[in-house]
Amino acid sequence: MRLMVVTEPAVEAARIAAETASHNAEVTAYVAAGAAFLALVGTVVTSVNSVRIAKKTSLISKEIGDKNVQSLEKRRLIDTISSQRIMWINSIRKEFVDFNKVSHTYMMEKFSILSGNNSNYDFGEQYQHMVAVKNHIELLLNPTETFSTKLLYCLDKILDTLHKESGDLNEYKEFKDATGFIQQVILKAEWRRIKKETERGEQISTEEMNLIFKEVATEINEIKYDYLFS
Repeated sequence: MRLMVVTEPAVEAARIAAETASHNAEVTAYVAAGAAFLALVGTVVTSVNSVRIAKKTSLISKEIGDKNVQSLEKRRLIDTISSQRIMWINSIRKEFVDFNKVSHTYMMEKFSILSGNNSNYDFGEQYQHMVAVKNHIELLLNPTETFSTKLLYCLDKILDTLHKESGDLNEYKEFKDATGFIQQVILKAEWRRIKKETERGEQISTEEMNLIFKEVATEINEIKYDYLFS
């Protein structure tokens, strides 16, 4: 049997091959570990981003929800206020009609007597009725509004004129005409206020309401507005 003689070059080649294989194994292990680490980092980053996105989405959803709730609450408030304003308009219109009707009848009856005609008209009772209606109108009006104070002034002047024994038809007509104009402005301006507040979903300011009064007044009769409020 013949024995193989291993030369030094062969031994060296085997050693190098073994070292290379070992190095490659280490590199493969490092690469695998690095890949696993990167995958783990990627998973963590993805999870963190997902949590952040979820939180941000939740906050946005909550913010939108809160705004929707606030919007609904504001809308309910405006609807309630508008409903009350409509009731107020109907109530004060009724009082306007009542005062105008009774004061006109009162003046006609008074001048009928001054002309020598007889009448069973109860002046005392009707005058007290007019005073009561005027007081009710005063309670319904806003005392800080120019048109309200002017209207109350005209109503008082009508009552004073009717209360005089002789009466003054021209004076009565002047204040009756002014009263009718101001009543129209107040009613139309309030309807315009309701329309604007309903469209916007919020109450308008006092300054804007004053502009609405002026706008409506000039639309109805600019000359009369200038005469009464200049």
